[in-house]
Amino acid sequence: MKLPKGTKFVVSEEVTVMGQTYWHGAYTGGFRCTVPKGTIVLSLKEIRPVTLGFICIPENREHFEKRFVPEKDRNSPKYAGYSLFFWRWHLKRKVRLLDS
Repeated sequence: MKLPKGTKFVVSEEVTVMGQTYWHGAYTGGFRCTVPKGTIVLSLKEIRPVTLGFICIPENREHFEKRFVPEKDRNSPKYAGYSLFFWRWHLKRKVRLLDS
């Protein structure tokens, strides 16, 4: 099933994912975090049936950022943001579509 950019999901069971940090310049970084049950995330790109994984941003991105993105990254003048990577198999197991 194809899902459009901006699709909302709710984390139905606590899940450990990789976070990716973005920087001004040719560099990316990362961190592991456990996303709490009940967190609402939005897809940043269209999710196609052949996609192995997808990136999202929490609906409460600023609060989440302060809690989970490493402080040394957040406070760097070159820091440009973050996203979370979910595997396709997380759908229905740990993340479900949010009822509209």
